[in-house]
This record gives sequence, structure tokens and C-alpha cells, in this order.
Amino acid sequence: MLDFLLSLEGNNPDYQDLVFFPRNVEYQISVLLSAIAATIIVLLSLILKLYKEPLGFMVLFMNFAHISFCYSKFSVVIYPPQTELHCRIITVMNIFGIESAAIWGALFAHAFSLVVKYQELCEAQLRVMISKYLLIAVNLPLISGIVASLTGHLIYSQKEGTCVHRVYTDRIDFSSNVYVFIPIWISCIASIILYKKSMTELNGLRGRPPNSKFYVLMIYPSILVLCWGPHSVAQTVLQMGASLNRTLLAVFIFMTNMQGFFDAVAYGRSIRRMLYESGRNCIRRNNAREEQLGTSLPSKLQDGSSTYSLIPEEGDFDNLRHASTFKIQSNVTL
Repeated sequence: MLDFLLSLEGNNPDYQDLVFFPRNVEYQISVLLSAIAATIIVLLSLILKLYKEPLGFMVLFMNFAHISFCYSKFSVVIYPPQTELHCRIITVMNIFGIESAAIWGALFAHAFSLVVKYQELCEAQLRVMISKYLLIAVNLPLISGIVASLTGHLIYSQKEGTCVHRVYTDRIDFSSNVYVFIPIWISCIASIILYKKSMTELNGLRGRPPNSKFYVLMIYPSILVLCWGPHSVAQTVLQMGASLNRTLLAVFIFMTNMQGFFDAVAYGRSIRRMLYESGRNCIRRNNAREEQLGTSLPSKLQDGSSTYSLIPEEGDFDNLRHASTFKIQSNVTL
């Protein structure tokens, strides 16, 4: 991503160096917020094993992309680049993170269309699509990042002590367009088309309330367009020779860096909903099991010597809502 506000006004009229990775912490606050939020989601996904479901698996890899992008940018604050090799490594992480996160956003829109189309059978359809999603959203961005590093997308600036992107005044910025903005544009347009189509089909369904999966699949494509749409338009306008307000550009850059944070907040809310729904289902199963147990036990033994009753322990009726903590009391007649 081009941080326009950090452009270096060099003395050479033939080119301009743009800072991709500022070493000042104040320029990295939004990046740090997204990095922390994405890390938390990854840890929760691994601890709670949410990745075993197709949706959780997609979210996990999307947050891996956010981590790759955010930590590649924030790493220069802790360990400043000193060689071309360092900048090449950062290039791979940065381009992979940008492209992968954007493509995942569009794939969530595609998954949303599958959920709307197949409804109860959507889980099986998503499992079939996972391998294809990985090819598109992981393998291709990784290859793109490697190629970008080999073609000098970023170079080391001894003067600035960080990685810069060199833009020549007499030609189009081919590198940024190919590795960043064209994939972003394709992802945003695909998200809008798929999202609109899915919402049209969803409006035709009756009596089917959306669950937590619907929420995540609906919100992720919107976050992609919200965070990257304005910045992509600004980049296109600037390449055409127009000028934009610097404050407005700062807001656009801030929004792109906050994509990981917004995605994490959206999924965090989904995790809360899923845990709530899981708890309710658990309560229902326990209640059904208790009712079945209560109706299946005989009131007397076959020899008529003993009677049984189910009573709550210590009169604690709150336990009836959360777990089956019953004991069997026996009155034996000799």
C-alpha cells in the first residue's frame, strides 16, 4: 500500500521514492491495532478449534494474511531494514498479506452466495470449496509476493534507513498496480456483485432468520469495500494526475490499515453469538435428556420393593437451566 503522505521529495526529477514502511510509531498505530486484533482471533481460533468448521477455517487464514501484512509493516519500528534482502523478505510478507486478505474478503461473498443458495446443505458445499479457496487466496498471493520481491517492488534507501517504492515520473506505476491495486479492484468488484446477488436471493426467502454464520459472511465483504474502496479510487485519481486533500488521503490510509481490526471485531461478535447458540443447544439437549430420563425410569422395581424419584440437589433450581445435577433417591421397604 502506498503511504502517499510519507512521500520523499528527492532532488532527482526523474523519480520519487515513496515510503512503504515508516519507522515512526505514530504512523503505525492503526497497523498495530489490526496486528493485535488479528493475533487474538488466531489464538482463539486455535484454542477453541473453530478452524474445524469451514467458516472458522476461512477466518483463520484471513487473519494469517492480516498478521503477515501488519507485522511486515510494524517490524521496521523494532528492527529497521538494513539490506536489500531485508526489503525483499518484507515485500513477500506485505504483498501476500494485502492480496490474500482482499481475496478472502471476496471469497466470503462467494461463500455467502453458497449459503443462501444451498441453505441446509451449505456446510458440505463449503467443505468442497475450501481447497479451491486456498489455491486462490493463499497460493496465488504467495507467488505474487515472491515475484514482487524479485522485480524490485521495494528497494532499500540508505538515506531514509527503510524500504521505499520508487515511482518514475515518465511512466505508470506498473508494480503497485499489478501487485496491489488490480487485485484489490477485482476483489472489491467481485464482492459487490456477489453480495448484491446474494441479498436479492435472501430477500426472497421467508421465515429463515440469519444465524451467526450469515452475519460473518455478510459483513466481511462490506469491510473489504469500506476499507479499500476509497483508497483504490484515490490511487486511480492520483495516477491520472489529479491532486487530493492530504487529510482525506490520511483517512483513506488509516482505513486500509484498520481492515484487520474491523474483521477481528466482526468475528469476535460472531464468536460470542456462536458460543451463545452452542450454550443454548447444550441446555436444550440436557433438558431433553432429563425429560427422557424422568419418563423412562420406573416408579417401582419389578418386585415392588423400591420407589424412585428425581429431585434437584439442595433445591438449587438454577442448576436446572445449566446442567443436569440430579440425584436418584431410593426409599427401600423391607
